[in-house]
Amino acid sequence: MSMFATRPSPKKPEDVFTPRSANVNDRMYVPRPDLEASLRKALAGTLHILLHGESGSGKSWLYKKVLATDGFQSLVVNLATAANVGSIAKAFSIAVERNEQPRKVGYTEKKAGEISAVVAKGVLDHQDQYVMGTPDPVEQCLSLLHQWRGMGRGMVPPISLR
Repeated sequence: MSMFATRPSPKKPEDVFTPRSANVNDRMYVPRPDLEASLRKALAGTLHILLHGESGSGKSWLYKKVLATDGFQSLVVNLATAANVGSIAKAFSIAVERNEQPRKVGYTEKKAGEISAVVAKGVLDHQDQYVMGTPDPVEQCLSLLHQWRGMGRGMVPPISLR
């Protein structure tokens, strides 16, 4: 046995407090059965859900814990970015773009024709560019969640706004 004791390495705040993480730190989570039951009841209903409270009170962990425990998949849309990007719709689009595979949104069409005669030659060249209709950003979020459900990633949850 050594006469010198070793101290455990100090923990960094992000090792313990991880509200922005996709997962809840189970060692630090404080169960709140009444709030969890209320959230479950609201999720089973048809109305919108709004979680509010002081910063650091555990709103993010509460919904993440309930959604994960109940098998939901969530997509977080940070509405604070709406002020920076100019619209709530753009904030939804950014959330989809972060989580979606690349997709074709348009195409270019080129047509060419050539006519040749014994003494003359003419060429016709024409190019058009098309942009396909872009769906509503909220619809894009819901579509992404439905795709995740199809891949076995859980039930389709509400979109999380913060």
